[in-house]
Amino acid sequence: MPSVEDIQDVVESVLIENRLTRIAKNYIIYRHQHAMARAAKAYAFEVTDNVPYKKLYEVLRWNMDHECESVSALNRIIRTGRFPELVKEADKRFDDEIQLAANRILQDMKNIRIVMSPAHRHPARPRP
Repeated sequence: MPSVEDIQDVVESVLIENRLTRIAKNYIIYRHQHAMARAAKAYAFEVTDNVPYKKLYEVLRWNMDHECESVSALNRIIRTGRFPELVKEADKRFDDEIQLAANRILQDMKNIRIVMSPAHRHPARPRP
């Protein structure tokens, strides 16, 4: 017997697969808001799980806006020859995120004691 969450997952998948991105976005927001309301009722204390939900949502929205939210969507982009354009857009977003982080660090430098960065090698940007 499927749960309500199982059914909602199927609805979300069907919306995304049928490229109904605006409706899918609204549905995802609706689900998230109701999940948060249920969690607030269930717990009288704040739950900290260190999951960057805001960032995950931003990435999902970017993927949906660029029509690359699923494997079939990516395959469609590749088939139509738009993959290099998608890579350029992804690189631009990455560069913008790095610039934003650098600006935030510089703005609050007097209060920052340490800055850590993941050891990340971008294939198009080999380190010297």
